[in-house]
Amino acid sequence: YQDDDKQNNKPVTNESQTNDKRIATNKNDKNVNKDIYQQIADAYNEVFPHLPQVVKVSQKRKSHIAASINEFKKDFGFDNADNWKSLFYHAAKSDYLMGKIKGWSMNFDFVINKTNLLKIIEGNYDNV
Repeated sequence: YQDDDKQNNKPVTNESQTNDKRIATNKNDKNVNKDIYQQIADAYNEVFPHLPQVVKVSQKRKSHIAASINEFKKDFGFDNADNWKSLFYHAAKSDYLMGKIKGWSMNFDFVINKTNLLKIIEGNYDNV
């Protein structure tokens, strides 16, 4: 996975948004933009209209997203919803993740889990 904007050395940030809206729902998400959770869910729903849609961003989901952000924000900018959206577009190219192989397809909970997210980033599900 290579973010196109990062390849072109264009940072994808919105400083005013990032600096104004901070929350701390637990120790893992002290510096996470409070709207990022819904922005990520909305990006998922937009990129994957054919998969089950995210209806509610529960506290458990927020916790998974915050852990993923904290793990990968430095290297992949996952504290920005646009970078998640780029990852979703990358995942959409995977026959395995889209259910074209074995009849299983990913869902939102699968992709926000930091272990699975790392596998997507590393290209484990890319078509060969």
